[in-house]
Amino acid sequence: MRSDVELRWERSAEDDVDHYDIYRAVQVDGVWQYEKWGEQYQDRDVVPTVFHAVELYEPQGETSRWVVIAVDRAGNSRFTSGEDFSYVTVTEPVSAPESVS
Repeated sequence: MRSDVELRWERSAEDDVDHYDIYRAVQVDGVWQYEKWGEQYQDRDVVPTVFHAVELYEPQGETSRWVVIAVDRAGNSRFTSGEDFSYVTVTEPVSAPESVS
């Protein structure tokens, strides 16, 4: 079974944003461990909303955090600077057992 996560966010108002980094985190021994899952570039002249879809395989019902962070042209971001950032916490669905005929 495949499970999808769809992320949508408003584009940053800052003029020097180069792209957005997307992270997924799970708790390991009570500490959130972040893994970069992708980057999303956006043409500032196209649309104000940015979209990214992620496919998850074999979800196990664990709780995860998703983070989208703007990165400026110099490579600076809240994630790398240690500043606070916003996140969304999601409990992923458990895979349904396969039916037996």
